[in-house]
Amino acid sequence: MLLVFIASCGIGYVIYEDTLTAWWIPVGMALLIALATIPFYKKWIWLTTMDDKVINCLCHLACIGAISYVLFLGGNYWFADPASTHEETVMVQKKYVETHKKTRRVGRHRYVSDGSISQYLDEQKPYKWVRGFWKKQNYTAKENMTYDKVKLKEQMEKLECVKKE
Repeated sequence: MLLVFIASCGIGYVIYEDTLTAWWIPVGMALLIALATIPFYKKWIWLTTMDDKVINCLCHLACIGAISYVLFLGGNYWFADPASTHEETVMVQKKYVETHKKTRRVGRHRYVSDGSISQYLDEQKPYKWVRGFWKKQNYTAKENMTYDKVKLKEQMEKLECVKKE
């Protein structure tokens, strides 16, 4: 049940990121459903192994709330009437990209990474990996690695496959 709770929260978050609704609408609907079904809190004794009313009610609110949240958002996302969607075609007049160089010279013929791969990783949202099943996203990054030109040349000359015959 813990996995269902975590999966419901994660999938709900990913779906919510693609919607334009205010946060309180799906949360409110999930709470209403959880509160409406609160008389069934005793059914959670199998999970909590306690007869404590408070613990079972909290377990019921959390689990049913999370499941209701994802079902509400998923139903509105996947089963929406195609006639209710609105598509707009616009022309992009200007694309603005700001790049910051993050390079430094460490020594003679030695360079360090500019951190562009790290920047892509920082921009990614942690729960959006689920979205990759139905939306493909490609990233292209140029990464500068740390190396010493003189040592690289020495190592290349030692290789048998690059020696002249």
